[in-house]
Amino acid sequence: MPERFEIYIVYKRRYIQTVLDIIYAWATEWQLQVSVEKCAILKIGNVSDNNDYYIKIFATAKCHVLP
Repeated sequence: MPERFEIYIVYKRRYIQTVLDIIYAWATEWQLQVSVEKCAILKIGNVSDNNDYYIKIFATAKCHVLP
């Protein structure tokens, strides 16, 4: 795997987690609850990302769609 692709994957993982953190912070500010049990990360195609993503301290579910 080319090094450039690996850097992109790390960036993408951090970006997804940052977006989840921003959503949680916004909901908290407006005194809303995020239904973590209804949240999932959808991975489309041949994706080897096995990372867990979190909302607060709860891991999101994982969904896979084959190519």
